Amino acid sequence: MRDYAWFVIILGLFAAMLFAADNNAGSAFPTWYDDGTLIAQREGGNFISGSGITVTGVDDPANSQVDITIATTGLTPSRFGEMDDNSNTDPFVINATTDIHSYHSNALHDGALNEWDFDAGGAGASVAVASVANAGGGQVLVTTGGAHNLVVGAIVSITDTTSYNAVYIVDTVPLGTTFTVTAAWLGDEAGTMDEAATLTAGVGAAGTYILLWSASATPATLNETFDYYIYNGETQQIRISSRRKFGGVGDFGSMGGSGFLTVAPGDKLSFALANTDSGGDLTIRHFDFNLHQI
Repeated sequence: MRDYAWFVIILGLFAAMLFAADNNAGSAFPTWYDDGTLIAQREGGNFISGSGITVTGVDDPANSQVDITIATTGLTPSRFGEMDDNSNTDPFVINATTDIHSYHSNALHDGALNEWDFDAGGAGASVAVASVANAGGGQVLVTTGGAHNLVVGAIVSITDTTSYNAVYIVDTVPLGTTFTVTAAWLGDEAGTMDEAATLTAGVGAAGTYILLWSASATPATLNETFDYYIYNGETQQIRISSRRKFGGVGDFGSMGGSGFLTVAPGDKLSFALANTDSGGDLTIRHFDFNLHQI
């Protein structure tokens, strides 16, 4: 967006030069204009560098001309990230009413990326939580019923428990079937873990962005209401939440949201949802999640 603005400025500068030359016919001195407004008739012109623009000139006697170079400086290319899914037919499994589930699917993939990285997360497969133990230091140790394939910093949701239903950042991964998160230990429980598909900000991605997401989906059961959320790490971005109520089974509905957010390098953004009426699943047919630096 900013690169385009500088291109327009430079293009206008060249247009002014050409306009001056064209209006010089039959005149003792060139006629100089500023965007069509007469400045003066003068023998020479002086191009002055400004903020973000440098102008240099070199005499070229061999060609009886002065070579002028106009360059932009200090500009940062726009950063952006995207993940999307098209024509998905696999239901996303909802484990419990009102619990927030981090979203992923087996066909969700990266889109346009500049200084952002995509990770598919659970890629459509939830993992059973077999037990929760006290890890000390304000952490709990979660043991899964199978390999969890997590790494430190992954975003996960734990659902279908009594005490641990939330979105977390993975703190440590002691084993392929254990991981720790920051939470108060309130007893041993079982449930389900979903690893979110994420977009991660690169080292040069810091800044303010506009985030837009859209989806179309169909419920597995009648009269279901779903809430949709955006997370930065384990923090819900309240301003970008949305709700959609569906009618009958097979009813396709569209939903979306948008908002501004500020990110730092390493931040992970993800999408999540909850069924506020039952444990009925939702098939998200088409999905696009993108953000653009402003």
